[in-house]
Amino acid sequence: MSETAVLTAPTATRRRPLAAVPYVIIGIYLLAALFGPLVIDFDPVATSVTDRLLPPGSATGSGTALLGTDGVGRDVLAQVVHGARTSFVIGIAVVLITATVGIALGAVAGYFGRFPDLVISRLIDIMMAFPGILLAIIIAGLLDRGPLVVIIALSIGGWVGFARLSRGIAMSVRERDWVDAARTMGVSTPATLTRHVVPFLAGSVIALATIELASAVLAEAALSFLNLGLPPDVVSWGQSIAGGREYLATAWWITVFPGAALTILVICVGLIGDRLTRRFTRKRD
Repeated sequence: MSETAVLTAPTATRRRPLAAVPYVIIGIYLLAALFGPLVIDFDPVATSVTDRLLPPGSATGSGTALLGTDGVGRDVLAQVVHGARTSFVIGIAVVLITATVGIALGAVAGYFGRFPDLVISRLIDIMMAFPGILLAIIIAGLLDRGPLVVIIALSIGGWVGFARLSRGIAMSVRERDWVDAARTMGVSTPATLTRHVVPFLAGSVIALATIELASAVLAEAALSFLNLGLPPDVVSWGQSIAGGREYLATAWWITVFPGAALTILVICVGLIGDRLTRRFTRKRD
């Protein structure tokens, strides 16, 4: 065994537990989003004046506020747990919609080229001229507040990244031997796309989807922070953070705990996305 291999093996062993940390944290978030609201009851519109602005660990009329209470007496831990479900539901819905639309348009543009490619490419250029969050703010501001409105607002421009990625890969795949063989054998164009082109996009699309999930969660929190996203009866980390702005000097926990939950989630999802992107980029090269 070479000296390099001897030195590298322990290093790789030490890095494996650290590499699993983002996956473990995301798993905890998913468990909290799935089962937390079933365990922790919370009414987002109920208030308790006697329990307002209690620090973490204080006793309340209904138990112990482990993370304290906010300005109207609502439990901060319950807001964090219920906010996790809201973030995942909206984030996953946005990614599914944008990925479906983006893959379809990008694959068609890359496979056919010529006029379809020209039209779709110009549409992509137009959408890229508008910042995604600005477009979402305009749409959310024009419509009534609600989860569906937030999903639509974030999906309007979110498909562009998937379309650009799918178009580039489809252009490189359409001249491959197996695609030529399918065309020679008389396989229909839709079947060629779905069986021999789109599956080749899977790895790169999954990598991009993780990054887009983090962006969608962050954008939803931004809309709610600006009071443009979700109504008061739907819990959101952005609303919780905004609700604690005026109490930062006296009740820091109202903003810090939801903000920390949002930050940790976005960082972990981003790390996983970067890792998957590097892996599938190497495979494609």
